[in-house]
Amino acid sequence: MLPVETPADDMLGFHVTRALEGAVDMEKSKYKVYPQATIFNKIVLLEHQVRDIDIFRLKESPATVFVSEKFKGLVEESKLKGFDFGEVVSISSES
Repeated sequence: MLPVETPADDMLGFHVTRALEGAVDMEKSKYKVYPQATIFNKIVLLEHQVRDIDIFRLKESPATVFVSEKFKGLVEESKLKGFDFGEVVSISSES
């Protein structure tokens, strides 16, 4: 654990280190490639690459954290605060 200053003593954080490569269906996703980065307007994930993985990042889009419905449900059930779940990402069953 690394020490982090927080506004409350009981506040915890985490850094998602699992980064998947090749989990994006590039044919169905909408994106633009720039010299420094690829910017996605719409990400479609490959089902066989993300199945049974509850929290991860993508090598192609490392700033975004993706979570499963299972993870989201556990957070809501536990009434944890500070989570902001965005839009649901499309899943492609194609390989």
